[in-house]
Amino acid sequence: DLAMGARGHAAPAAESDFSPRKIKIATVILLGQTFASSILPFVALGYVMPSMTKEFGWSKTEFLLANSFLMWFGALTTWPMGRFTDVIGARPIILVGTIGIAAIDLLLPTVRGQLWLFYLLFALLGMFGSSGAMYSKVTTALFTQNRGKAMAILGAEGTLARVVVPGLTAFLILHYGWRGLFTTIGLVVLAIVPVLFFCLEEPGTRGLKPTLTFRKPVAAASGARSTVMIFEGMAFSEILRDRVFWLMLAGGLISTFVGNGILINTVAAIEDKGFSTASAAEALSVSAVFGLAGMLVGGYMMDRFPTARIAAPFSLTAAAGYVLLMAVTPAFGGQPMLGRGGGRGRVVGAGGLPMIGYFFTRYFGLKSFATISGLHALVQAACMGF
Repeated sequence: DLAMGARGHAAPAAESDFSPRKIKIATVILLGQTFASSILPFVALGYVMPSMTKEFGWSKTEFLLANSFLMWFGALTTWPMGRFTDVIGARPIILVGTIGIAAIDLLLPTVRGQLWLFYLLFALLGMFGSSGAMYSKVTTALFTQNRGKAMAILGAEGTLARVVVPGLTAFLILHYGWRGLFTTIGLVVLAIVPVLFFCLEEPGTRGLKPTLTFRKPVAAASGARSTVMIFEGMAFSEILRDRVFWLMLAGGLISTFVGNGILINTVAAIEDKGFSTASAAEALSVSAVFGLAGMLVGGYMMDRFPTARIAAPFSLTAAAGYVLLMAVTPAFGGQPMLGRGGGRGRVVGAGGLPMIGYFFTRYFGLKSFATISGLHALVQAACMGF
């Protein structure tokens, strides 16, 4: 059955996807993914590079190796975390990971020119940050009738971060330096931990009190308002023998890792073409708007059309955007062409990335969803690290 875990497979849910409970949990997911994950320090890395390399005398190559450590160590832990999530639940993984992220952000200001410490902290940030991928298990279990739209909207944390980070980063670096920036990020992450504890429900459960313990068995759900769902789908060993999974894995890597890999160099690349920092920030803001549009269109198409071919136009649009970025200069195309190129490139990032996870649920169900998502993130992060 190629529709396991997808809309229409199971009996219609009694609770609407737009109920107050689901909207509350969705808001918490978006808050956690955007402001309590490794995304903010990752995106901010490109903005603090001039300050830190000037202060410590590091080369750009030395500095950017921190990004590689973040990706590589994140890759090493994402798959095991996915396996644990499918067995013991998402809440313990997400909560422990979020506390770890806050601690690392608060330790980053202690760097005094020691490259090994800088690399170590970003390696740990990658390890704890890989817990953020487990939010997708909560999303897919929560939404049944509009899963594509939900995955697209709640997968927009990177796009939202790119809207928030430029202005916030510039203000904090100007007034408090790069140390103040990382301290602020750490305090924000720490403040969100209690929100996650009390408001983020374990996937497949409803009406159970918040707990740090493992996922309760079915027998533990008692009372009219407490239920535990049994997830359907293929076992991980069956998925690994399925040709479709490996095709999806390869297609997802080809279509996404290039765009993510160049993200940290985007500002420097635009400035090297002769544009100002203000022009680069403006282009990134425009690209975020394009990304939000692509996200909404992608979510609608996933729920509307039962075919994986809907991903093709997103990749073609992104390819056209990268060609524009390659050719643009202040004299040729200028700011309008720069904005269009960055915007089209972001269409695939915001609109195309959620499609991979959604197709996992459509083809393989939810039983091993976190495991296969972790394996996909492992391979992708390893490639991005290079």
